[in-house]
Amino acid sequence: MKKFVFSLVLVLSSSLSNAKDLYGGIAYSLLESDITSMGVSFESEPSAFKLIGGTALNKNFAIEAVVGVGAKDDDIGPFDAEFELNHLLGIYGVGIYPANDKLSLYGKLGVVGLEYEDMDGDTASGSGVGFGVGTEIKFTQHVSGALEYNIYPDAEYDDFNDIEVETKSIDFRFNFRF
Repeated sequence: MKKFVFSLVLVLSSSLSNAKDLYGGIAYSLLESDITSMGVSFESEPSAFKLIGGTALNKNFAIEAVVGVGAKDDDIGPFDAEFELNHLLGIYGVGIYPANDKLSLYGKLGVVGLEYEDMDGDTASGSGVGFGVGTEIKFTQHVSGALEYNIYPDAEYDDFNDIEVETKSIDFRFNFRF
């Protein structure tokens, strides 16, 4: 994880020298997590807050970093067992299609590390490729809103070899351009 964070800082700092447009944002994420153990799947729907920072290198490409923490835990399937996101770190390349002055469509592909925790303190972590698609609407020159759908890499419990977590999210996001 330390190598990942170091790489994230290095890439962002080197890209800032070419930056044309810096932006930051905050997102509320509705997570849908499927927890599978021995072929049986249970669903949990925790939520998270994410901070986003990025730089548009031109009108069609940006580099974006994401840091997230759990906002609300949820039960695992029919059980009274709480499950929440501890943290999420990611860096993405973002391809942007400006449909007009107010509306843009985008796709993102990157590297993500994440960790979950259940009520017993057991953790499930994973890292790998994450991707998403979204649409952004500009309200003013400096403020916009976005709706985004993401798929994150699978996470596995350290203590249990047969439990995997698959997560998708819908993000409601506000961006601020500097």
